[in-house]
Amino acid sequence: MKITDYVTTKVGKIFPLPKTYLSLHQLNQLNMKSFSAKANAIFDEATEAYHLKNSVSAQMENPYEPDTIEYFLYEKNWIDVVQWHLEDIIRDPDILPKEALEIKRWIDRSNQERTDLVEKIDNYFLHHFQLIVPANDAVINTESPAWAIDRLSILAIKIYHMREEVNRMDTDQQHLISCRQKLNVLMEQRVDLSAAIDRLLDDIAQGRKYMKVYRQMKMYNDPSLNPVLYGKNKNNIRTGFTCSYMSRILIIRLSALGDVAMTVPVVHSFAKQYPQHQISVLSRTSFAPIFRYMPANVRFIGVDLKKQYKGLKGLNRLYKTLKAEQFDMIADFHSVLRTYYLDFRFRWSGIRTVRMHKGYREKEKLTRKKNKIYIPLKSTFTRYKEVLETLGYSFEYSFSSIFEDNQPPLPPIPEIAEGKTKRWIGVAPFARHKGKIYPLELQEKVLAHLARQDDTKVFLFGGGAEEKKTVEQWVRKYPALVSVVGKLTMDEELALMSYLDVMISMDSGNMHLASLVGTRVISLWGATHPYAGFMGWKQSMDDALQIDLYCRPCSVSGKKACYRGDYACMYGLPYEKVIAKIEE
Repeated sequence: MKITDYVTTKVGKIFPLPKTYLSLHQLNQLNMKSFSAKANAIFDEATEAYHLKNSVSAQMENPYEPDTIEYFLYEKNWIDVVQWHLEDIIRDPDILPKEALEIKRWIDRSNQERTDLVEKIDNYFLHHFQLIVPANDAVINTESPAWAIDRLSILAIKIYHMREEVNRMDTDQQHLISCRQKLNVLMEQRVDLSAAIDRLLDDIAQGRKYMKVYRQMKMYNDPSLNPVLYGKNKNNIRTGFTCSYMSRILIIRLSALGDVAMTVPVVHSFAKQYPQHQISVLSRTSFAPIFRYMPANVRFIGVDLKKQYKGLKGLNRLYKTLKAEQFDMIADFHSVLRTYYLDFRFRWSGIRTVRMHKGYREKEKLTRKKNKIYIPLKSTFTRYKEVLETLGYSFEYSFSSIFEDNQPPLPPIPEIAEGKTKRWIGVAPFARHKGKIYPLELQEKVLAHLARQDDTKVFLFGGGAEEKKTVEQWVRKYPALVSVVGKLTMDEELALMSYLDVMISMDSGNMHLASLVGTRVISLWGATHPYAGFMGWKQSMDDALQIDLYCRPCSVSGKKACYRGDYACMYGLPYEKVIAKIEE
């Protein structure tokens, strides 16, 4: 049965808060009497979805839009169902002690997640009732709406399993009669609890009652409150174990260069504010240089996925290697098939794992052919940050440059042996996909203009073997240009970028590398769009050059071929506009 069969009132998103709030009249008209029906329907839906997979390690596939009350209700019940079955497993008299310990820790983390979801649901009610002025004789309820709804979620699971008992074919009649009686009691309890919740919400809406949210304190999970964790009893006399208060967190982002570079401001800020935790970043070995200047509590784990850890066997080897590190939490910043498998293995072993939500639905609305919705989506920085926040870590951005206040030495190439005496401009002419590359003939016009400026030195970055040939042709034609393609290591390229006055780049990895060293980037956008969330760190939209065209953006990554066939999004951007922006 669909949710619309139960309720007609649509409850909007929780976060971000809307710019205008509901009026008092609108709040009073909001049909909160329908809320329990909505909740019951979603709880039943989630419970049934879980049992189709019937595995505590199954990945939740939430059908609702993120950050809505529907999404939170579905997630809440999913956590409850998983924990229900974990409690079943741990009561197996033949369970191995090590497995029981892992499941016990999993249950502890699940309890924290459950509490977090209850508080999110209460935040929803606080927001929607914030303009209500309680009557002078208004009273507070013994529990908040969300904690009552928490009991409703558990009831949905009890009802599901009691129905299973009623339908069993391998038991006697007396058991079936007893289960039918219990099922009737549970159904009656659901009706009564639902009515009580609806009355409570109506009382709050009418000002007869008011609510507060007391942030729950799970002291056993808090390193600052649990004496074993904060070290008060660091040497456990009973067991002889030595306890550590530092959490070990693994962050996974395997590719591509630009996406991995975007993890740096998030990881750097996180590490600075949580120096007591060890943070490991798993990525391709070639990306190590961008993590070389991280805080001391960050380490980089480089892997070769084409040889050493290729295929399913390679992933199993990688998992075993990582498992030996005894991580406490996994933050999946990638969310692809390869990392899904690693997530599954970690989750099955009882390690809390959170994945990044990529926002496929919003991005599809931005890039579809017709009826595009042009609104800025969450940046990838925000999406990474939300993964860590879901794990329980709130923090603010503090990153400025990987070099911070320390200027690195210039790379040892003859063209800059005399040091910086002119305006230095970098140009990264290439990108992985054609829809992201400004036409080379137009780029040459820009380069020709810059080459004629006596006070300017231009450096050309990036590109493979074929692109290197193009760059070499430009250098022969315009001797004022300097090619560093294939001449510098990534460390040296980052150092040189930090000296640039401006970088001209496509929507590519070089845009993000220049951003990481605090250099201004003039970026050129065609098939892709900054609204998709891939703008460079602290770069200005004023420096994002693009044209308005009904068909763009047509792709999030630029991978799709132009369905018009003419790449007008790039050819339509005048080279004079690029020059004018450089000379501002």
